[in-house]
Amino acid sequence: MCIIFHIVPPPPIFGQAQLREDKVTDRFLAYVCRYDIIPQSHPGLSPTQGLYPEPALPLYALKRAKRSNDQKIGDIVPLEQIQALADVTPRFGATAN
Repeated sequence: MCIIFHIVPPPPIFGQAQLREDKVTDRFLAYVCRYDIIPQSHPGLSPTQGLYPEPALPLYALKRAKRSNDQKIGDIVPLEQIQALADVTPRFGATAN
C-alpha cells in the first residue's frame, strides 16, 4: 500500500450531483502496488524452482510487477477491500544504485 486518501466532496453546484450519488466521496481509497513472488529453490527437494520461501528466511522473495512496456502495476481500491497488510523487508544487492 502506497497511500491512503479521501476525495473531498465538491461544493453543491449544478452538474456535480453524480459524485454524491455514487458515494465516491464517502469512502477512503488506497493506491496499492502489485508484487509477484520470485520462484526459489527448495533446499530439501530437487533443484526445481517453485513458490517457496527464501532458504535463509521464512519469507518469500518479491519483485515489483511490471507490464510489458516496463510500467509498474498498481491500482486504486476502496480501503474496506483490503483484508490484511504484509510487512516487506528490502533485500539489497552487493552494490547500490
